[in-house]
Amino acid sequence: MRYFIYYPPKKAIRLIDVAEHVLVEDVLQLIKDEFGLNMQDSGPEETSIVLNYNGSDLKPEWSLTDLSIPSGAMIRCIY
Repeated sequence: MRYFIYYPPKKAIRLIDVAEHVLVEDVLQLIKDEFGLNMQDSGPEETSIVLNYNGSDLKPEWSLTDLSIPSGAMIRCIY
């Protein structure tokens, strides 16, 4: 499956290819590597990365195909 990931802070779009039943958490790891996002503990504030499709945040344990997100869809990465 092929998805476009949009990262607003850098106004960047990346194309990723993933297996058919990939979980959102696997895509998050790819995105962290691709955009160089660091998730270290920074004190009392917690930083999180969320994938968003059609206005809904995707939970890490969900599968993209179970959510019926078609190949070629644009998914937003919110940091």
